[in-house]
Amino acid sequence: MSKQNILSKNPDETGTADKYGRSDLKQMISYFWILIIVWTILILCMLCLNFIYLDRTYNERAKAEAMTNFNKDQAFRFWSAKHGGIYVPANSRTPPNPYLDHIPERDIVTASGKVLTLMNPAYMLRQMMDEYQELFGVHSHITSLKYFREETAPDEWERSALVGFEKGDKEAVSFEDIGGRPFLRFMRPMEVQKSCLKCHFDQGYKVGDVRGGVSVSIPMKLYYKNKRMDFNRHFFQLILLWIMGVAGISLATFKLKKNMKERIQAQVNLQKAHDNLEDTVRERTRDLLKEIEDRKLAQDDLASSKEQFELILFNIHCATYQCELDQDRTMHYLSPHIDQITGYPSQEFTNKYLTYESIIHKDDTYFVAATVDKAVKLKKSWELEYRVHHRNGNICWVYEKGSAVFSSDDNVKYLTGFLIDITTRKKLEAEMTSTVKELNDYKKNLQSLVSERTSELSRANTELIQANCLKDEFLASMSHELRTPLTAILGMSEALLEQAYGSFNNQQNKSLETIKKSGQHLLSLINDILDLSKISAGKMVLELGQVSIKDLCRASLQMIKQSALKKSQTVFLDMDSQTEYIIADMLRLKQILVNLLINAVKFTPENGKIGLEVALMPDEDRVEFTVWDTGIGIAKEEMVKLFQPFVQLDGRLSRSHEGTGLGLSLVQKLVELHKGSVRVDSEKDKFTRVTVALPWDREIELMSNEKIDPPMTDLADGANEKAVSTNKAKILLIDDNQSVVKTLANYLKAKAYDCLVGHDGYTAITLAAEYRPDLILMDIQMPGMDGLEAIKNIRNWQDKENPDIASKIRKTPIIALTALAMAGDREICIEAGGNEYLSKPVGLKLMIKTIKRLLDRSCEPKR
Repeated sequence: MSKQNILSKNPDETGTADKYGRSDLKQMISYFWILIIVWTILILCMLCLNFIYLDRTYNERAKAEAMTNFNKDQAFRFWSAKHGGIYVPANSRTPPNPYLDHIPERDIVTASGKVLTLMNPAYMLRQMMDEYQELFGVHSHITSLKYFREETAPDEWERSALVGFEKGDKEAVSFEDIGGRPFLRFMRPMEVQKSCLKCHFDQGYKVGDVRGGVSVSIPMKLYYKNKRMDFNRHFFQLILLWIMGVAGISLATFKLKKNMKERIQAQVNLQKAHDNLEDTVRERTRDLLKEIEDRKLAQDDLASSKEQFELILFNIHCATYQCELDQDRTMHYLSPHIDQITGYPSQEFTNKYLTYESIIHKDDTYFVAATVDKAVKLKKSWELEYRVHHRNGNICWVYEKGSAVFSSDDNVKYLTGFLIDITTRKKLEAEMTSTVKELNDYKKNLQSLVSERTSELSRANTELIQANCLKDEFLASMSHELRTPLTAILGMSEALLEQAYGSFNNQQNKSLETIKKSGQHLLSLINDILDLSKISAGKMVLELGQVSIKDLCRASLQMIKQSALKKSQTVFLDMDSQTEYIIADMLRLKQILVNLLINAVKFTPENGKIGLEVALMPDEDRVEFTVWDTGIGIAKEEMVKLFQPFVQLDGRLSRSHEGTGLGLSLVQKLVELHKGSVRVDSEKDKFTRVTVALPWDREIELMSNEKIDPPMTDLADGANEKAVSTNKAKILLIDDNQSVVKTLANYLKAKAYDCLVGHDGYTAITLAAEYRPDLILMDIQMPGMDGLEAIKNIRNWQDKENPDIASKIRKTPIIALTALAMAGDREICIEAGGNEYLSKPVGLKLMIKTIKRLLDRSCEPKR
């Protein structure tokens, strides 16, 4: 068919023919080449992306290999250091180490007359690197800026890395040529540990100092070869794809030239196919890039979550586990704290060198297995107390709580739970049982001991005084031991919620919020127990003053506002207009009202009503504070249990209301300290009214300069101020607990402060004199020299040659940051020379606010 016949068929086809059929042949050829160029560029782009991806992948693999070899060397070093070195036969290859001649037992002779010499970790590791580096194909080198042998001298790259480590760098990585061959060089510092001082104490090193470093050189020749092979494979695949595309384009062009009508239709189809192809390739390329980025972000999030989870597990003083439901309880995972409980490392259980069932006391084995099996069958959690064999041969008691995890088909996947050492508690219980038995025996023989009554009463009185002292010491010790880990838990969760170290997803934030609330709940329980102890011991002293009743009530209601809103409860406040002020301890009175309001919210169902009423009884000279609710009420027979410590009206395991039973007991004792009374009116399932009556006109002599207390706010009010140091203030942090140090130091650095760290009182004095910090955070209970003695030494610092510097050191602001929270502890710290006292666990925002206030006003120490 001729060209004119095609063009004359119909007007629509004529327009298409005008567009394509009458165009110049060169234009059609130019379209052909444009399509070829676009296709070629697209293939080149894909080739570049593959090259970039391969380069990054093989570099990361090389670094992972370097880290693996470094960790292998570290494992040998830690193992040898843990055992104090190893003894080997002395020979020409392994002569006695001249740098260990200060150790009396460097060389020993066996019973058979064989001479052995001590190899320290560095000596052993260096010889292994020299003799077996060809076996691994990796070059390792242990070196230091203070070397004793030329073969341990650092090269230029290692010297630069060691200098960086002394400035705070954690590792050094780069690609270098060694002898004309490419290598990845990786180096991390060797820090002095306590076990290292056996060989290096005479060199002046201290725990935590950088002794040197271990460098690992990974030959990149094989990586580069594999990368080239992968790149060539991708290259030929893309060339083949390019050829197929060119062939398709050429074939389509040929058909266009063969027949005008087919060419017009084919050209239209080809244009559409070309557009679709470009969109598809572009969309696919964009999806690939997004997939790569999402995968990288997911890996980073996973690594961060794993690190935070491991840190939280490390700071919790219990051993968590995951195991099979079998006779031996084969462990999938067991946290390192199992070492503190049983003396066995977790690896011995997870590597199946030792089964957990084998260390359970034989008399408790059946009881443990039966209890777990029964709980699994009922799909419930279990709680156990049983004995285990410690590695040192002793018998220890453990508390275990766990549960089974089931699959979708109700099969048990694994068991999970935690273990806590309760040996101390069991010993105390045994001692208490023995004491009770002795008292019972004493009662039975009381008639025969009448003649010795005076001497026995005197002896009993002495024992009671000692028991009371022991109780105070026990409460102080328990307060310290619980507050110290709570400092790390609450501090780390608060810092993470502030996103001081990076952002988290919603699920992670919710988990951190749960950890923080649980820690605060535990802290509140500790404070309640301490308050009850102080009152019982007669050590609680009220700080009476003029309190605004209006501000008191509003502040108390503010504390339960959020809890009431969650349950859609309506809150009422009814105040007598005649009542404005009352003489009372502001904080303790607020504690009374808040405890009662919390109970009202807790025991009132959703959409219920609660209220606070204040009424003046002028005829009886008293003010009544009444907290009422429309909740579950109290039965008459249960009234006798009210106000008893550690007693709840519903003590069943299935109760729906949490609590310890301390709240009302504490309320009653605080009211009695105010010389007031408490009255309860209630009806089951209808209402409850708790009325606190306090004296209205008490005769008390107030100080002439006493002022009305300002409106009370939450302790954290104003703590949202961000402490930004414009002059990079230096903070000296002294604490012997590594978890606390890590938490506080990281947070201070995140708030732009320079942070120096020490772990005892001697270090505190040395660092204060050497670096002259702007402020000191001082722990009190530390080994060696405690914090109180260190504060006194700083306040009495003398330097005749530099009196101005000595004066500045003496005036350095000091915050006593301690877990000691018993009565009088604050006064002891202030009297020793501290400017402020913060008890652990401390809110990080409050700590920063206190630091900023002290730095802003360079105050003299309080005496």
